[in-house]
Amino acid sequence: GNVPIDNNTVERDMRQIAVGRKNYLFVGSEDAGTWCATMYSLIESARLCNRDVRAYLKRAVAGLHAGEDPASLTPAALIRELPRAKK
Repeated sequence: GNVPIDNNTVERDMRQIAVGRKNYLFVGSEDAGTWCATMYSLIESARLCNRDVRAYLKRAVAGLHAGEDPASLTPAALIRELPRAKK
């Protein structure tokens, strides 16, 4: 109800995922498909929080290697640490 019928921004964002699904239909293994889905989720979560995706991934990977709790490494949890996305 709150989103206009003609919403090109949302449609453009959804197109990338739909094209990716077709391109990654045969990613090599079931684990690779799960990995792709996880990466899509993390990247889009960082974008929704208006944070720099590369800075987020760098921080999250370093935290995982250091043994931090994965729940504390979400973009929402790190929002104060991460720089804003450049437009």
